[in-house]
Amino acid sequence: VPNDQGELHDPPCCAKKRLAPSVLNFLSTVRMTSTRTVGAEAGNNSGNYNYYAGAGVNYTIHTGNEYNGTYFSKFNPRQFPGTTVEQNTITLPVPNWGKEGKNNNDFAGGVSDGKNGASAMIYDKQGITANKSWFFIGNLVLALGSEISQTNGTSDVYTTLNQTNLDASKLSYFQNGTRFQLNANANMTNNANTFVLSSGIGYVPFDSNRYTVSTENDLFKMYINHGVNPSKINYAYLLMPNVTDSNIVSEAAKAKNNLKIESQNESCHAVYDSATSQYYIAFFKPYTLNLSGGLVVKVDNPCMIIINNNAGKFYVSNPYGENATFQNIKLSITKNSRSLFDNNIQIIKTNESGKTFEYAYSSPGPITARLTNGFSSEENTNIVRSEGKLKIESKDMRNVELYTINGKLIFSKSNMNANELVIDVAGKEGILILKINENKTIKIF
Repeated sequence: VPNDQGELHDPPCCAKKRLAPSVLNFLSTVRMTSTRTVGAEAGNNSGNYNYYAGAGVNYTIHTGNEYNGTYFSKFNPRQFPGTTVEQNTITLPVPNWGKEGKNNNDFAGGVSDGKNGASAMIYDKQGITANKSWFFIGNLVLALGSEISQTNGTSDVYTTLNQTNLDASKLSYFQNGTRFQLNANANMTNNANTFVLSSGIGYVPFDSNRYTVSTENDLFKMYINHGVNPSKINYAYLLMPNVTDSNIVSEAAKAKNNLKIESQNESCHAVYDSATSQYYIAFFKPYTLNLSGGLVVKVDNPCMIIINNNAGKFYVSNPYGENATFQNIKLSITKNSRSLFDNNIQIIKTNESGKTFEYAYSSPGPITARLTNGFSSEENTNIVRSEGKLKIESKDMRNVELYTINGKLIFSKSNMNANELVIDVAGKEGILILKINENKTIKIF
């Protein structure tokens, strides 16, 4: 159930990988499977149409009526929201107790900063392969797909934005800012300049694909037809829950201004949010990514990263979980040719592949402290490291963070009003990075 605090929930699940951000008035989830997880189940003559229920399903709930009532008795099981599936008529396998329902790639996971986040998977099922990702940023969900391919198909391949119960009284579309009513029992294929609004959820293309809207069988469906045997096809679209007829056009313009797709290829999906100066990156392969603003990020193994450009923090997760064949991620971050971070990050090989670890890189011009009995880096600052304790004296400390030289956060305290602080650093040998408030970085030897 969505809460009213704008919190991001990232629960570990035994049978699937899910990222479930909840913001006021809506909930959006992604449900993925991999070689490591059991797919959605069928059993006791229930769930017989669940074959694609873990294939990157992106349920988005605003009114609470989207998927209730008779929905699952009339929906198309090849058009689960968010999925990329061939629309053939063969009988789908029944995933009895989760068997035969998994995805054929290890990569499926997510990363979050506690409020916003991203999920990604390498999709491989029924002869279709694709890189798929979802970026949950504030009140928006940006979905990207790349490398969509199939070689032995017989029918069109669809990527479905959503399939919900239909409320024809809450259905409209907008072209060049003008509103039009869309009726029940209709089909419409529109261009990328058309925004669609259904029951408070807006659908905004972020690419040049043509989108089809169907209101037949008392269902709202919106999808992209990639044709038969697509080859390296991309898509990009935005879900905007909690918008109205009166603000969808302005909110879409704002979103398109704030969000920039930095990369969308076989190696990497990346999005930049200028409103928060934050980058969201899914590395499917080792890659060097050149970002806007002079930032360059290089990794030697697949991973998922969020970089907060203002706070000098980044968040890393291992999307391969316990199946990772590597022990470390060599990560390099530079800005305008200046190194911000260059080190190995040890991964945690557990089944919690969405588990996120927080790190930091130094801001320009760090103060260097080689401590003996004490250190004054500048007026009103004194630090003593002795017997496993770090004693800090500094005027007007509000926020204090302490990191290892590798950038791993080991202490954080905020909203203080203190001039003295003692931190337990027993067992924390070597160089430490201390950040005081927003303007002081001290390297402690």
